[in-house]
Amino acid sequence: RMEEGWTTSYDDAPVNANVLNEFKILRRWSKSQEWYFERSIPFTQGIVLYGPPGSGKSTIAKMLGGVSGFIIKTVSLRCTVQEFTKTMEGIDSRSLILIEDIDAIFHGRENVCDPVHGVDFSTFINALSGVNSKQDRVLVITTNRPELLDPALALISPHGDPVPRPGRIDRVVYVGPLEPDARLNVCKRVLPDRPDLWNDLVLAGEGEVIANFQARCVRVALDLKWAELTKD
Repeated sequence: RMEEGWTTSYDDAPVNANVLNEFKILRRWSKSQEWYFERSIPFTQGIVLYGPPGSGKSTIAKMLGGVSGFIIKTVSLRCTVQEFTKTMEGIDSRSLILIEDIDAIFHGRENVCDPVHGVDFSTFINALSGVNSKQDRVLVITTNRPELLDPALALISPHGDPVPRPGRIDRVVYVGPLEPDARLNVCKRVLPDRPDLWNDLVLAGEGEVIANFQARCVRVALDLKWAELTKD
């Protein structure tokens, strides 16, 4: 997981360029509420973050909350219909609704977690875009397995560009292994006084997600620290 300190400075955040672009888009959108209201357009945004485990999707979702100025409300789907409905009805305006790991609950429209008593897909979709949906909110859904998303949310194929479902999901964002600039930002954070090591670490971390690359840098930093403490 990324450290909380990164949630306050986005230009040097350890995220890829496409994620930084999402921060800019959401920041502009969050300042446009009056424009939407004047035209009777729902002031909502829906974003799917997908990528391998350890890529920082949950932390990026929280950073999106910071960008938008919306209060983060994590909503669990491991509950009954009644519990889910009550939770959604209790969410205030200007909230970022975070639903993590939707693939652990829904495979397409099937609730594979609790098919008898759990939230059904129709109730879930209606809460997002039906008559009871919030019209002043951001929705962020994370998934490790985008191929399991129902097209009513987004169609993410191995071939071709993702197809979101506007009104529910406006954008689909891949959160993958860190690009070189993002890896460099991790190095600067973890090893600020050892710029001589940054280049080698950036090269060695090719293809690694944030969790793995940060762990690599922390190991190096700790080895240096213990070596310093134990030398005569």
